[in-house]
Amino acid sequence: MSIKITITNEEKEFNSKSEAIAYLQQPERKGLWRPDCGEQYYYIDSWGNINTETWDEDEPSDQVTFAIGNVFRTQALAQAEVDRRKALTKIKDYIAREFGECGDAQWFVYCNGYGLEVSEALPGYKYAEMIPYLATKSQALQLIKDCEAELKVVFGLSKKICQPTTKRSGALMIR
Repeated sequence: MSIKITITNEEKEFNSKSEAIAYLQQPERKGLWRPDCGEQYYYIDSWGNINTETWDEDEPSDQVTFAIGNVFRTQALAQAEVDRRKALTKIKDYIAREFGECGDAQWFVYCNGYGLEVSEALPGYKYAEMIPYLATKSQALQLIKDCEAELKVVFGLSKKICQPTTKRSGALMIR
């Protein structure tokens, strides 16, 4: 008899009910997920393809792959990272082509937990710079308009779009 359990997009198969219960009762590990010796993991190769490998704690290539954040529990998680990297590259390329060097740019696009907004940074203070800063509010709003799909991928937002809000000085929010 085989028992299958799916937990957060990870499917595990067990030989018995007691084996499944023992797995579920394991204490949660702190830090990044690291495969157990002999366990399969996924990684992204230099072509952007997803491959699988068996973890060996003593294998230098496994250690390097882990050290650069390229070890994923599932193929779906690895694919999500490929998609995020591609989207971020498209956004950065768009900014460089459309707006050029922004110098002392202070405007940035961020995810407020529900959607995308633009804001001006406090003088001399920089927030997380995943998305490059822009020189003007209109550039930031244009970025949201023209790179909507890519921004949703980078910030992990759903596909539903909201109209610009009046409460937040006209910022376009995407949900």
